[in-house]
Formats: sequence, structure tokens, C-alpha cells
Amino acid sequence: SEFAGEAVSFTAAQGGTYTITRAEAELERPPVISVPSKPDDTEDEPETETPATPVFNDVSEDDYFAAAVDWAVENEITAGVSESSFAPDAPCTRAEVVTFLWRADGSPEITGSEDSPFSDVSDDACYADAVRWAVSEGIAQGTSETTFSPDEIVTRGRAVTFLWRTNGSPAVSGDT
Repeated sequence: SEFAGEAVSFTAAQGGTYTITRAEAELERPPVISVPSKPDDTEDEPETETPATPVFNDVSEDDYFAAAVDWAVENEITAGVSESSFAPDAPCTRAEVVTFLWRADGSPEITGSEDSPFSDVSDDACYADAVRWAVSEGIAQGTSETTFSPDEIVTRGRAVTFLWRTNGSPAVSGDT
């Protein structure tokens, strides 16, 4: 089907809702919107539109990062710190940054040991797979042989190093 010039598919879901999926070739996981189905006896009631991404009190559409926040939330790379707050000025931890990168890469399966090599990353931590992935891909390493320091704040230098390594450590051309 097509809606507003975009290819979409409609799937009936539980609870009387339909899932509308936009087909976008460049996304690993296409954005999905669930909307309530409208019973036949309420045809005259006005429809309300469900936003594709949450509206955060601390992210204005004029903020330079607003589109990036929408993209990251829509693609399930991150979420708000609550239903109404994103906390754009909050610092990020090592666990959060490697989790963002892992999710942006499609949350790939990690082959090999399911056990964390780090005493401070429990195997059931929500970021454990992301840490194992980042270490196995050479994106991050422990802060020691036995610790990852998941709650340590990431500096700008460390953040760009993680990004650079995520992109294959490309050579610098010298033309900056």
C-alpha cells in the first residue's frame, strides 16, 4: 500500500490496533507506528494522530539536535529518561555510548562466550551484549583487564574514538 507517497504495510495487532510500517530501504528496522483501530460505531468522532516519536518537554523543534533525537528514538537506538524528558544536556556513560553504537549497528548477535569478561558488567545487564560487541569489534576495551567501568562518563575524545573505531578506523586524509 501507499500512504502520503510512501510505501507502507498494515498489520492487525492485538487490542484492536493496526501496525503501520514504512518501508525504507536504508533502515535496518523500518519505523513502526501502532494506532488504534476505529470501531464502526464511532465514525463521526474526530481522529487523533499518534506521534511517531514521543514529545519531550526538554527538546524543542528548534534545537539543533531535535531531528537527531527523533531519529534515535524512532530507530530504537535510545529513549527518553522518562516519557516526557530526554535530558539532552546529561552526560553519557561508557555503557550508554556503546549501547547506542550497538543498536545503530542493528544490535548484532555476539558469537562466542555469553559471559562478560568484566567483573563490573553483569551478564544480565541491559548493556552486556553491547559491551561484548564493542570489545569484540575493537571499538572499546576495558579500563583494566577485569573492568569496563560502565558508569564512567565518556569524554568527547573517547566518544569520537568509539565512533571512529565503529566506522573501521578510517585513515585521515589531512584535508580537514
